[in-house]
Amino acid sequence: MFLFPYIDEKKPRWFLSVYVGHVITTIVYTLTCLVSFMYFSFEQLKLISFPVLNLIAYVEIELIERIESLVFNLFLMKILITVVMYLWAAKLLLHRGIPSMNEKWLAPILILVAFFITLRVDVVYELAPWLLIFGFAAAGIAIGLPILLLLILWIRRRRNG
Repeated sequence: MFLFPYIDEKKPRWFLSVYVGHVITTIVYTLTCLVSFMYFSFEQLKLISFPVLNLIAYVEIELIERIESLVFNLFLMKILITVVMYLWAAKLLLHRGIPSMNEKWLAPILILVAFFITLRVDVVYELAPWLLIFGFAAAGIAIGLPILLLLILWIRRRRNG
């Protein structure tokens, strides 16, 4: 979704790769969820942080250490790409919000702010309530702002008659 403003209508096939990437990611996530739900019970899944790594740990093959390292590295690459995309989008939005700031300092400032916010957090479980609050706030903004815009447009239309 971050790439929508950069779509070139003259080259429609360029964006096809984004769709293919989303389809592949959806298939991988769906298969992972199905295998996890088939192997573990719902109560076990609520307690396990990383069910895929636990699944791999139960398989007894000589090559499992290499496969486990490969899977873990793939997850790390996905996380790195996701963090970079969100940092890039946050930098663009911050630059649009405060155009007077020097653009080369925005990314380090965002990284430092995120670092200092999460400095006291030791475990993912401590971060979960924060993520829940920010998730609800983001959902409220995503739903509330379009409704507010429609309400303002309706009021202006009624006034102009």
